[in-house]
Amino acid sequence: MAKNSDFNDFMDFTKKSLGLDEDTANRFAEDLSRNFGGDELYINNQIQRINRDKAIRSQYNGMNCDELSKQFSLSKRQIFNIVRS
Repeated sequence: MAKNSDFNDFMDFTKKSLGLDEDTANRFAEDLSRNFGGDELYINNQIQRINRDKAIRSQYNGMNCDELSKQFSLSKRQIFNIVRS
């Protein structure tokens, strides 16, 4: 029962987040089921890190490491590693 509830919650989130109408959401659910049905999916938060790193690189000017360190709650070494990668 929990799995159906989780799936329904996921679909409600998807419809709301992407602004999908009921028919489009149902086609998405069918495609999702056809491609991943029976699998257990793990959704990680890597996209947050990727977007954070892009923001750091775009804001970095060579002199604002302390500011970025505070803004993103990272050490200066982490900021330098992100900028150099």
